[in-house]
Amino acid sequence: MSEYVTRAIVLGFKNSKEHDKIFDFYTEDLGRVRVRAPGGKKIVSKLSPHLDTCNLATVKIVEKNALTLTDAVVEDDFRASKGKEEFLAKALRAASVLRTISPEAVPDPALWNLLVHSLRSGAFDLVALISVLGYDPRHASCTWCGASDIAFFNEGSQEFLCESCGSKINENNLLYLK
Repeated sequence: MSEYVTRAIVLGFKNSKEHDKIFDFYTEDLGRVRVRAPGGKKIVSKLSPHLDTCNLATVKIVEKNALTLTDAVVEDDFRASKGKEEFLAKALRAASVLRTISPEAVPDPALWNLLVHSLRSGAFDLVALISVLGYDPRHASCTWCGASDIAFFNEGSQEFLCESCGSKINENNLLYLK
């Protein structure tokens, strides 16, 4: 049995079983991980107040057969930044992108620093985020027509699209880069 105590940014969660939650974290030491929180859905859960999406928390994770969350303490909830509607929309979108395309259990100090800085400053640069993940739009062209003026990144197919080609498809996983 291994035990990890690390700082983590909450990327999101989903309900599991009757009383559990499954959390997606981007951690400083472990990279992106998915952990089970037994009893996390209960109203009296000691973990729930600390684990809102885009919070920075210190978490304790135990690995036996699977990763299990045993403790969490919020370090910063970024309340001032989350109060700005445009920032919150970008932060939630960034969390979705990270859940989709960042590899599991691969820590990246540059990505960690970008996330913490973005949350603290109240300014999320989605182009910088996908660039750190290895998809740099400055050197890309549209996958469909070859145009160099990129407007979208399709996180599902991991391709860049221009304004014209991107407007032809109706997908929720298109990330607008302008």
